[in-house]
Amino acid sequence: MTTRKKHVITRTFLQCLVLSLMAVTALYAEKPCPDGSDPYKTLNVHFSGDSYRPGSNCGLSTPCTDRLVMGGSGQLHGRFCVGQTVTDADLDAEGSFAHYDVNLPAGNNIPLKFTGTWKATKFESFEFLGVYGTDSAGNFPLAAGVLVADIVLVRPSTPAIPLTRVPSLLTLVSNLQPAGVPNSGQPDGVYLIAPNPGGYVFQPIPVQSALPLGTHEAHTPVLFSTLNEDRNEPPKAEPPKGPKDK
Repeated sequence: MTTRKKHVITRTFLQCLVLSLMAVTALYAEKPCPDGSDPYKTLNVHFSGDSYRPGSNCGLSTPCTDRLVMGGSGQLHGRFCVGQTVTDADLDAEGSFAHYDVNLPAGNNIPLKFTGTWKATKFESFEFLGVYGTDSAGNFPLAAGVLVADIVLVRPSTPAIPLTRVPSLLTLVSNLQPAGVPNSGQPDGVYLIAPNPGGYVFQPIPVQSALPLGTHEAHTPVLFSTLNEDRNEPPKAEPPKGPKDK
């Protein structure tokens, strides 16, 4: 093969390689949301809510006497556009919970000892309802949506429920305020099925706070935010190297 032909083949190969790299780059380039805005890549979640078991879940015509207090926080990483439901994202979240009986005195009101900590094990979905609130730069720091995740509850074993690790389904709902704008159709708060499937079913206790003027404001126990919660802290300085590290 002549030198000229080698150069032609090499040049052709390099051109094909460049075109392939350009195609891959275009394929994975960040696409805007349908409304033209940039997608959010990180969302934070913080919550603390009171929930109850409806009578339909315990064979009664009235709600059960047991209650659930649950709280936690975490972060979602993915591609989130307002008005869309995402089923592909990463969730890192954990917290604590307490299951108690309102008919028993404080201190002795956790007969099932169904109390402990929880951690997210799998992201299921996030319905991004919208953003609200503006800061001095015109950014929207708060978000509304519905997060569904598989979690595991870690608790002491009991004769009635010997499981110490209980696979469960957690749903967190935060609707847009004020009322009348798009929302999930579900009350704000914490929903839990433990164990999942077929276990205890909890749903939010409706809460309203009376204002001086006699009006009422909805209690929102679940908050999603778009803020950078790393606080832009500078990286920690590395410790000085010892003789063995050099």
